[in-house]
Amino acid sequence: MVITDVAQEPLQQLPRRIEAGGAEVATALLDVSSAREREEETALVRDRFGVLDVLVNLAGILDWPGIEAGSELVVDGGLTAH
Repeated sequence: MVITDVAQEPLQQLPRRIEAGGAEVATALLDVSSAREREEETALVRDRFGVLDVLVNLAGILDWPGIEAGSELVVDGGLTAH
């Protein structure tokens, strides 16, 4: 598994939890808006794991109080935009 983020702090916390479950984890800083960085990340995956099986891109910013407190319009707009 490769975990990327634009910030260093999440990359220091999350992998430990996943590795505790037995997974092999690599991390890297990545701005998904940069074609060069996406290409570098693809190369990292291939070098480390041989093949890219699944890609999940959860990039995006949504400023809201949470699903429980958000109105249906806000939730639908956020899900549609990202």
